[in-house]
Amino acid sequence: MILIDHPMISNMILFPRKEQLKSNTEKNILPISLEMKDGIKLTGLFFSAKEDKGTILFFHGNAEIANDYLSSYKLYTSTGYNLAVMDYRGYGSSEGVAVYSALFNDAPIIFNQLMEFLKIQNMKPSIIVMGRSLGGTSASAIGSINPNGLKAIIFESAYYDFLELVTDLFHQGIENAPSELLDAIKAWSNSKYIPLIKVPTLIIHGTNDEIVNIKHGVQITKSLGNLAKMIKIEGASHNDIQLYTQSYIEALNGFLINLTQ
Repeated sequence: MILIDHPMISNMILFPRKEQLKSNTEKNILPISLEMKDGIKLTGLFFSAKEDKGTILFFHGNAEIANDYLSSYKLYTSTGYNLAVMDYRGYGSSEGVAVYSALFNDAPIIFNQLMEFLKIQNMKPSIIVMGRSLGGTSASAIGSINPNGLKAIIFESAYYDFLELVTDLFHQGIENAPSELLDAIKAWSNSKYIPLIKVPTLIIHGTNDEIVNIKHGVQITKSLGNLAKMIKIEGASHNDIQLYTQSYIEALNGFLINLTQ
């Protein structure tokens, strides 16, 4: 076991929910199963749009699962982009145990396999990677290697400096942690990966986010310079940002429209 996957970190940060993918009779919703290098299968849902401008590969927040997006996927497909929502190890009906390192290590494999899926389905091989909160880790990992077919990155309520986040949330629980564990947290921080991104990036963050302070969104924006555009959703907190529907959709549409021009 590597240090970043120590139970002291996993038990504080990761909150997996197990639930089988819900069956759905809608023709535009398909189950996805992707196999990782060690044979573990990760599952998710693919929502096809009426248009095929490309696909948003969505890495959800903590304690969320792909099934949660059965009620809100049209927020994304209304933009003309397909939506693929994947569950991490130990989440939803994905196999394996939830560990922090897998958020990074599995992400590029998911990207490559989704690209092959799109080609088989005769869909446009163009992917926008979107990471919400915890999912920003996976988006950072993919963005840092800038694979072929990556069109853009979107960070929603994501954090920049992992140690800063952990310290803010769990000050009493982390202050006495061994120095080598703190070093591991620093080494696996999004701040190591985000500055390597080379594609247009949208940062969406609520001004009243009580879990991931908006300062993280500002840090992401500054680290990317002219590649980044930040939209602040006034009044939104961490878990209700999507309920500010008009502002949220305007942020997505404005960014996505510019990508096609």
